[in-house]
Amino acid sequence: METFLKEPSLDIRGQRSLQELDLSYNNLSGSIPEYLLKPCTDQEETKSRERSSMRRKIGIGFGAGLTSVLFSLFFIISLRWFKKRSIQDRKSNTNDVDDFAIAPHERVGYGELHKATCGFSLKNMIGSGNFGVVYKAVLGLENRVVSVKVLNLKIRGASKSFIAECEALKSARHRNLVKLITACSSID
Repeated sequence: METFLKEPSLDIRGQRSLQELDLSYNNLSGSIPEYLLKPCTDQEETKSRERSSMRRKIGIGFGAGLTSVLFSLFFIISLRWFKKRSIQDRKSNTNDVDDFAIAPHERVGYGELHKATCGFSLKNMIGSGNFGVVYKAVLGLENRVVSVKVLNLKIRGASKSFIAECEALKSARHRNLVKLITACSSID
């Protein structure tokens, strides 16, 4: 019987075909350091861990897929809701503007505008710009409040600017915009 006082000279690291090693009754003492030897695992325990890991992966994949489907549905429903709401808002804005409209192609003369603005007085002036002044006027027997723009034709480009403004306003609809009723280009 051999007694080891120092590390044994036997090296078993390269023995791949070694299936069993009996070190009983060898007078060795102490525990084997954990970093040198992994604990033995049961094959059933390993299979159970693999199944558990696979279930976890499937669960995560299913959860991620379900979340993305729900998010997509939420996005599509929100998009349709906002689109429908936008169309309804546009319709209601058009109706609001049409409520204040004067009959189409109504002819309004300079004299009537002069009277409706109290002689284009500063009291009825709403604002002014490069090409003219805007006045508040009350027209007809219905006492409809309208705005009247008087152009300064001495300024170059005033007429062209007004025509462009009329083109833009005749197709625009918004509750804060005044509907274009008619245009008067000369005194009666």
